[in-house]
Amino acid sequence: MSGLARLGIRVLDALLPPHCLTCEAEVGEQGTLCEACHGGLAFLTEPLCPHCGVP
Repeated sequence: MSGLARLGIRVLDALLPPHCLTCEAEVGEQGTLCEACHGGLAFLTEPLCPHCGVP
């Protein structure tokens, strides 16, 4: 990433601070979840379809 692109991201983050995708809590990076929301996720586990991922 170029220096100009990094500068643009920093300016944007200063004007519009990054927020959690689900609860709007402040996070360190755009497009991420806060620790509480990430901890509450239920990940799919076996058995599931190897092609589509449906349990």
